[in-house]
Amino acid sequence: MAEALLKYTFAALLKEREEDLAFFDQRIEKGLVAKLKGIVGSEFVHLDYGEAIAILERSNLTSPIRAVRGT
Repeated sequence: MAEALLKYTFAALLKEREEDLAFFDQRIEKGLVAKLKGIVGSEFVHLDYGEAIAILERSNLTSPIRAVRGT
């Protein structure tokens, strides 16, 4: 459901606020329009909490928040 909401929102922004996004793309965040189009056109990965924790544990990322498996 969240995936559909994000895609709908970004697609609406790309369609209805094209000039504003072009301004942001040029002056604020280069590549923003391409990033939003990429999100709208992509498939999200779906995984459960345990899989996400396992991926984080295998990564070399550091974070002040430790990933913990629930009980």
